[in-house]
This record gives sequence, C-alpha cells and structure tokens, in this order.
Amino acid sequence: MAIPKFLKTFLMPSSQNSQTSPGSFGEKRAPESLITKKQSTNKGIFRGKAFLGRTEFKRFLKKAPERIPGVIGNFPEKERVAMEEELFPKKEFGDCITPYEINRRLRNLKREVLYESDAGKKVEKRKQLEYLEALKSRPEENES
Repeated sequence: MAIPKFLKTFLMPSSQNSQTSPGSFGEKRAPESLITKKQSTNKGIFRGKAFLGRTEFKRFLKKAPERIPGVIGNFPEKERVAMEEELFPKKEFGDCITPYEINRRLRNLKREVLYESDAGKKVEKRKQLEYLEALKSRPEENES
C-alpha cells in the first residue's frame, strides 16, 4: 500500500523533517529570522517607524514636494495641510497616525471616489488618493 505524500512528511526522521515544510514539494523553508524580521526601509512617510505623531506628520507634509511625477495636478503647502486635517481629524485618529490607519483611509478614499456622483469632488478625491499613495511609498532624498 502506497503512503500518501502528506503522510510521508510526518513519517520522515526528524533531521529530514526540519529541512522542508509539509507539502512544500521538497523546497527548503526560509530561515526563521527572515520570516519574522521586519524589513526596515528608509522610504515613505514612516521610514521604518511604527507610528508618527501628528506634528511630525504635518511637518512631513509641509516638506513634501508640491508635485510628484505620475500624480494628477499639484498640491501647494496650504492644500497639503488642509488635506491632513480633512482626512485625519484629531478627534477620530488621535495624536498618532499608524501605517494601518493610512492604508485604511486610502481604502475608504477609493470607495468614496467610486461612489461619488459629483465629478468635481470625484477628481479632488482621486487627486488626494494618488498623492497620498505616492507619498506612502516614496523614498526620501534629504531627510535630516
């Protein structure tokens, strides 16, 4: 009687079992340090941090470029600060802004763009959405 492949992984000696994960067709599993290690990158709004304070977020938006290639239109400093106050109200988001909250707000903006019936508001929201997405993943050139 033939033993199914998924059972063979449990019947193998322990030295062979640690090299492959069950059902991986003989591929070696990545080292645990690579799986659990958070990749710290120096790009985007958070630059590897877990959260940003509201004042730090405002400072980042003030220093952000007015125009980003691939994004519709441009954002002067007043519009960027107003966008922060409009999209991330202090009453709802508190003193700290996390990457999760940014991603959640981007998803909500996408939904708002989809269901918006006024063309002018739709263009404004799409412009904000594209700008925030570009800032989220944009590498920093001269941050000091």
